[in-house]
Amino acid sequence: MLAGHDLLEGKFIDDVEFDRLGGLWAKTSEGVFHQAKGASAFSSQPLPPGDSVLGGLVVSPAGQPWLWNMSGQTMCRLDSIKPFACWQAPGVADPKFDGDGNLWWADNTLVHRVANADSLDPSDSQALAKRHEKRAVSAEEIVHSPDGSVWLGNDDTLIRLRRPVIERMPLPYGGLLAEGDDVWVLSFVRGMMRTGATSASPGQLLAAADGSQFLRSVVPPSELTDYEAVTQLDVPIAVLEQHKRDLYGAIRVERAEDGSIYIARLTPPTLVRWSPSASEEIALPELERGANIRRVQTDASGRVWVTLDRGQVVAYALESGKWIPYGGYKSISRPGLVGLGLGADGRFWLADENDALAIGEKEPLRYGVREGLSIGLPRRIVQSGGSTWALGTRGIAALVADRFVALTGLDGDRIEGATDIFHDLNGDLYVNGADGVTRIAAEDWKRVLAGTLPAVPFVRFDRWDGVRWPPMHAPGPSIARSPDGTLWFSRAGGLMRLLPGAIVRKTSMPQVIIASLEIDEKPIDAKIPTMLESGSHRLKMELLAAGGNRPEKIRLRYRTIKDGAEEQWRLLGEERVLSLDLIDAGSYQIQTQASDEDGAWRGQVSNYSLAIRPMFYQTTWFYLLVATIVIGVIAAVYVLRMRTIRNRMHIQMIARIRERERIARDLHDTILQGAQGMLLSLQALASKLPSGDSFRTRMEAVLDRTEDVISEGRDRIHLLRAPEASTTDLAECVKCHAEDCATEHGLICNFVVSYAIRPLDPIVYEEVRQIAREAIANACVHAQARQLDVLIEYGKTELLLVVKDNGVGISADRLKADRHWGISGMRERARIIDGALTIEVQASGGTEVRLMVRAERAYTDRR
Repeated sequence: MLAGHDLLEGKFIDDVEFDRLGGLWAKTSEGVFHQAKGASAFSSQPLPPGDSVLGGLVVSPAGQPWLWNMSGQTMCRLDSIKPFACWQAPGVADPKFDGDGNLWWADNTLVHRVANADSLDPSDSQALAKRHEKRAVSAEEIVHSPDGSVWLGNDDTLIRLRRPVIERMPLPYGGLLAEGDDVWVLSFVRGMMRTGATSASPGQLLAAADGSQFLRSVVPPSELTDYEAVTQLDVPIAVLEQHKRDLYGAIRVERAEDGSIYIARLTPPTLVRWSPSASEEIALPELERGANIRRVQTDASGRVWVTLDRGQVVAYALESGKWIPYGGYKSISRPGLVGLGLGADGRFWLADENDALAIGEKEPLRYGVREGLSIGLPRRIVQSGGSTWALGTRGIAALVADRFVALTGLDGDRIEGATDIFHDLNGDLYVNGADGVTRIAAEDWKRVLAGTLPAVPFVRFDRWDGVRWPPMHAPGPSIARSPDGTLWFSRAGGLMRLLPGAIVRKTSMPQVIIASLEIDEKPIDAKIPTMLESGSHRLKMELLAAGGNRPEKIRLRYRTIKDGAEEQWRLLGEERVLSLDLIDAGSYQIQTQASDEDGAWRGQVSNYSLAIRPMFYQTTWFYLLVATIVIGVIAAVYVLRMRTIRNRMHIQMIARIRERERIARDLHDTILQGAQGMLLSLQALASKLPSGDSFRTRMEAVLDRTEDVISEGRDRIHLLRAPEASTTDLAECVKCHAEDCATEHGLICNFVVSYAIRPLDPIVYEEVRQIAREAIANACVHAQARQLDVLIEYGKTELLLVVKDNGVGISADRLKADRHWGISGMRERARIIDGALTIEVQASGGTEVRLMVRAERAYTDRR
């Protein structure tokens, strides 16, 4: 209630609004009241039709107040001076305006829309009905958001309606040329047309069957019956001028470098140099039947080139009034030329079914896949943004130095079916292609061409943004820009425009939210890390991407990290439901990320952690137990094997010793005994000869030598059997040999035995004894020494033999030489018994031979 106002005294005011002039409007159940800005009192306004008002007030974006009446189902445009203008509005209830001035309301099963309600003609009672649209959508609430979207909601559904970024215009489609303040469209059916705002040439509008709007003045009287008067001006754009007679049947339009416009007609095949004020027909070369012009272009020298869709010669250049096949280049002779254009470097280009040909002063240069032209079938070569671009069926590429660089998206996406490209004043690149209209920021495509960016992020405007129908391949260019900055695109379903500022820049990076999480069909709190029991599990995660003005452009990807090992990122489908089978035990991280509206993965990575307990056979203690058992088995097998080998070697050694004893017995019982008998007989014979007899003297000398041979034989037999046959007398054998050699060569011999003597393995006994004999013999014979020291140590962990002299030593070359059999033999014997043999030259002079054998290998007793 407003106190102090006589008209409203005691009345219940259920709605108030301000208009664009600052006036205050108030509504009660009895009527509508207005107070002008600065006035002190309200004035009563005439009631709309109906006994009572069950509704409220609503104000359009332009500040125009409206009254909606649910009982009378009317919408009234309020005016403080003139009577209200009211129209029937079926089912109206709580209407809302969007940012474009469109009026919305909803009933139980329908959503209603009236375009540009403020412009309804008050003299036409059907004006609202003519603009009234309705859709079968159940909505209980309508909300207009600041970004221009209209939201429809009920208990379980939320629908977003957004104005298209690229709008379809009520104009015919065709080739596009920007000329002055207007955009010219070349249509096969209607010829060349100048289009623009109707305010530039006011007059009555007529609509063609395809919805195109024409000024009445450009429609021939004979065709007026094919048009209808425009009653609802949704978009103030129309055809303002039409040139039809000499351009009917046109299929191609191109602008030359000198500004001339060339138009190719289909029937009959004709080439026209055209301007709004005049046109000139250019005679064509003699064409085969059914041949038509495919492309028209001028080169840097001003020659006009045309390519044909069939014939023996499919390209001509016009020079001095004559058409020259392939411009006089003999290397261009094969058919299949589909495109031509002028590059940024001034060279003229031809494109065939596989390659592109750059024509300069010399013979053409061919560019193919090896030169980076991997864009499918090349269709056009154009210059734009200071670069030469090739447009193909599978992508676009720009010439950098002597190679083409293709532009591919972040996930390998290509811009397919490109018909035209355009750079705006900021350098941003627009491509009209089969997938829609693609926009690439200037800094991004320049970085790709410079080699500092492997893939390019781009924005693609598709059906979600109002872009429908495939692009037009003919006639002519399919992108143009008018002076006000509007971009025009020709598509098969009509002409479309992109207004300056229509692209809303992204304000925030989207973030992935886990809407729901189930593991084995049981709900899980995604905010808490989860520990699962052993076994396999099924995970289902529903994801949402929060943020962004164009959520339908946001993509999701995921990857799993198991025990620190990262997998590759994988794209998630449109369902945005992640399903995983988790089989192996371990710690898991499931990472998700949302792209921005340009397709770049700049959003924050979200993490969800869980772990699966291992089975008993997957635990560390189980692995250790198995490893211990395996090592124990291997060790047991090794010990058993070594014991078997040792026993076998022991048996072989016993057999060897017994064989040597047998040989010794045989030699003693046969050769030595026989020789001794012969010696005694000869001595008896010699004693019978007279003393001093020369024959006796010679005979006694022979007998002395024979005794020496028998004595040496006994020594040899002694070496084959006792005392060496006992493995406990190693020290005694080595000592005897050392003392004999030292005495024979005049050396001082020092022999030391450490610790108690222990029985040795027969093989070890024999090999150590032979190594000692060889080392002692080398010291006595070759070392020129004065002293010989021998040490045998029966240690607890090893058997040690050391033979050392103070002689001249031995050179390193002789130690390494293989021809010294004594040293090689000692090393071989040491390897047989797994011993460590070292031979070193002492700093003070002399040589030291050291042999170490492990106790478990050397001794037969176990302590």
